[in-house]
Amino acid sequence: MKILIHLVLISSLACGTLMAQGNPRVKAAEEAKKAAQNKNGNNNKNGNKNNKSAKEREQAKRQREREREMANNKGGANKNNNNKNKGGANANRNQQANKPAPQPKKADENPRMTVNRPPSNTGNQQKVTSNQNTQSPQAREQAARAAEANARQREKRKELNRKINPQTANYLRDHNRGRGNWEEEQRRHREHAHRIEDKDDADNLIWTILGSAAAGAVVGNIVSKDRTPQRLPYDQVGRTDVERRDSVNYMVNRFQGNREYQQGPAGYNTGGRYGYDDHGHHQPHYYDGNRRVVYYNSREEIPPVLMAYDRLDQVNVSPYQDSPYRYDGGQGGSYYSDLPESYRGRDAYAVSYPVDPNSAMSRDDILFQQGSTDFADAYSYDIVVDMAEAMRSSQLSNKRFIIEGHASAEGDYSSNLRLSQQRAERIARDLVDMGVDPNRLIPVGYGEAEAQYPADYAENYRALDRRVMVFTSAQ
Repeated sequence: MKILIHLVLISSLACGTLMAQGNPRVKAAEEAKKAAQNKNGNNNKNGNKNNKSAKEREQAKRQREREREMANNKGGANKNNNNKNKGGANANRNQQANKPAPQPKKADENPRMTVNRPPSNTGNQQKVTSNQNTQSPQAREQAARAAEANARQREKRKELNRKINPQTANYLRDHNRGRGNWEEEQRRHREHAHRIEDKDDADNLIWTILGSAAAGAVVGNIVSKDRTPQRLPYDQVGRTDVERRDSVNYMVNRFQGNREYQQGPAGYNTGGRYGYDDHGHHQPHYYDGNRRVVYYNSREEIPPVLMAYDRLDQVNVSPYQDSPYRYDGGQGGSYYSDLPESYRGRDAYAVSYPVDPNSAMSRDDILFQQGSTDFADAYSYDIVVDMAEAMRSSQLSNKRFIIEGHASAEGDYSSNLRLSQQRAERIARDLVDMGVDPNRLIPVGYGEAEAQYPADYAENYRALDRRVMVFTSAQ
């Protein structure tokens, strides 16, 4: 019986299942239930997905904000860097633009107002900082023309120099250095300078130093109106009588302040013969409008001839600390080289003197042998003859002259200062030998103090710094 009941139940269940599968309503209900279940599942999944996307969006938003902030900061830094780099690039471009066109360096140094380069451990060696960034385009163009003209002139003068005969070569040598023990003589002059008794003694020292070139002359009888400067042969000098006459006439007028430096004879300005212009090219440095000052690191370094002129009240020698004309650090763009510290110390001295700025004449074509006071060629000597004829003229008979020697930047500062003084004195001695009273001549060496071009510049430019400047005294 029990077995029968189980069979009936099983059969009923099976029939119910088959009927349910065959009944569309039941089937639709089942499908609707499954769809609802699937929808709820999808909604839950989409909800999770939407929740996840919202979180990701929030994170992405914060990330974008951080990136934007970082980008802004980086942009500012880049802007500053770009400006800095741009400024540096512009500065470099300006420096390149302001720098004169590079010139080929020659193995043969043009020996103007310079010395052999000493070892780098000399201590006083100073390098000139180029002032090309402060020069106008006109000044740079003029300097470039002057450098090119100097290069051409050097080649021409080298050719003429091959024709020099022994008699001409004798005029080019500094005989004052060749006779006796020159160093011992200088030592005696220094000792004399530090114990000058009175103005007559100072006057005698000047005659001894500057008058010694006049062969066979005695103190007090050196100058003579009959002494005619020796003119060397044209084929060894390369200057005609007309060029010489025009040069002398120009100097007479220039030393009186009646002629501008640009108004020199044809050919003078092309090579920078009168040196400086309104744009800063070789502009001399003045204190109080007309006072020239040179510094020494000790009293012993002051040239004896300047000590003598100090006693005659023609120059002023004073301790640096007491001088009203202390080094001004190059204010105004006129002083080009940094003055070594020892030349501004407690043992330093300043020597000053007044000049007439309207009389300034700059010659960068007076050449000397390397490290020597011997003239390099006949042309250089001939220019000094022009000066002597001009100074002996009746128009300038009451004028006193300052003869300045200037050097280029390479080499030791004190050595350049000393050699430029010796070369200025060489010129003064030759002028005395040609009939100019030594009491009318004050030789001063400036060394590299007013050099414009750095020691590593092309030789054509450095040669412009090796020059002789002449002023009439304003005292």
